[in-house]
Formats: sequence, C-alpha cells, structure tokens
Amino acid sequence: VNEQVEWELSHYLPGPLSDYKVIMTNSKFEYNNYKEILFICIRKEIINNINTLAQFSDSVLSKLLVENIALENFINSQAIISPQKNQILFNIDLIQLVSHFYFKGLYYNSYSENINPLKSNTLEEKILKLAKEHYLNIKNLNEQLPFGESKELEIFLYGQALTNSIEEQIKENFSCSIEKFNSTKYSDDENKEIAVYVEALGLCC
Repeated sequence: VNEQVEWELSHYLPGPLSDYKVIMTNSKFEYNNYKEILFICIRKEIINNINTLAQFSDSVLSKLLVENIALENFINSQAIISPQKNQILFNIDLIQLVSHFYFKGLYYNSYSENINPLKSNTLEEKILKLAKEHYLNIKNLNEQLPFGESKELEIFLYGQALTNSIEEQIKENFSCSIEKFNSTKYSDDENKEIAVYVEALGLCC
C-alpha cells in the first residue's frame, strides 16, 4: 500500500515527496474489491511559515486543518451532511469560486476557478456561469461513481462575496435544494466541541 501511495503521489505532486507532509484522511470509498482513500499533501515550507507566524504571537501550532476538513467538521456538527445524500458547497469568494463535493457524507473532490478578469461578464454573471459549470462537472462525476445509490444533489452557499442577489440568481437557475450556511447557528449543548464552529467562522461568514 505504501509503495502504491508513493507511486500515485509522485505523479501528482510537483517536486519530491519529501517536500510534503502527507496526511491520510478518514474519507474512504469502497465498491466490491475497489477502494479509494483521500490523501492531503501540504508543502512543509508552508507549515513551517505558519508555525513561525504562530511563534511571533507566542502561540503553538498544534493542528493544521485545510478548508475542506474544517468545513466537514462544521457541517457535521450542524447535521447538514448526510450519509444518504450528496452535497455541493459553493464558496463564493472575492476572486474565485471553489466548489466542494461531498459524497455520502464524506469529502470527495473540489473545483476551483478564478472569477476575475470579468471581460464580457458582470461579477454576478461570471459567478453564475462558473457555478453551472462546476455543477455539471460534479453531477457527471456523481452519476459515474459506482459506490452510492443516490444521485440527487443538494447545494449550500457561503463566502465573502455571496450577496442576496447572487443567492437568488443561483436559486432561480438550479432545480435542486439550495441553502445558505448560517455560521451563527450555535448549539445550546455546552458539552459540544466549540472548535467545530471556530474552524468555520472565517469560511462561512
């Protein structure tokens, strides 16, 4: 297994494998004798730079979560993700649209596209155009995957550039269920881990 992983990563990563921190996640997809496991690779240089910044503020870097893991923790705490459903999370940022695909409750894939330059489109037109393209890519992928019975998709919206107008346009152009994340929906249960909310505040607000 280790040899297979090293071979796979050597064909995906720019530069030697020794330059990366390799993390095996809990996202595993199985069908008969076939299995997919999600790995995340982060340049050690980036981790070292973040650690240096932490030390400047007399802090210690104990855990590093990439966006999709922070989101997964948050949406699981809100009971948004379901093992019986497949979801698309549109992150509408100021400079890019990032679409995360969660398959049967687990993170599977992401698509990223720059919004600027606008050229012949307005900002809202460009966002809607990219959202449609990402949706079709994910829809096609969802229908081709052998593991999983449900082919329905739900859409969730969040991001710094998300406005009421953009939300309404997306709802008008998509027939599936669409919701906006509410990052202020906290639980009254004091025993719940508050970190799941903190991780997502910068992503969902």
